[in-house]
Amino acid sequence: MNDQITLALYAEPSRPLSRAGDPETSRQAAARNADSAQAVEARIRASFTAFAYLTDDELCAVTEGLPATIKTARSRMKNRGEIVKTGLKRPSNTGSPMIVWRLA
Repeated sequence: MNDQITLALYAEPSRPLSRAGDPETSRQAAARNADSAQAVEARIRASFTAFAYLTDDELCAVTEGLPATIKTARSRMKNRGEIVKTGLKRPSNTGSPMIVWRLA
């Protein structure tokens, strides 16, 4: 499935991954992880471009990412208004209803 996705090269910068008052080590870690966060969001955008409507479980499968990483990135994108609920629900891997998301 992943072969069908053409990944976006770069995501738009999101909010800072550290606070001004954080110690230097936290700011350095945030700087190292910024590219990773943008790359994950780019993979998520590409997945929605290819498949339109996805649950978190489907998104994790398509991006081949760790659920905590993918769900956190999807949540950031939702909070910025980039991803919205479709009003649909589909069963999760365990059978529970899951929200179906799409690009805004």
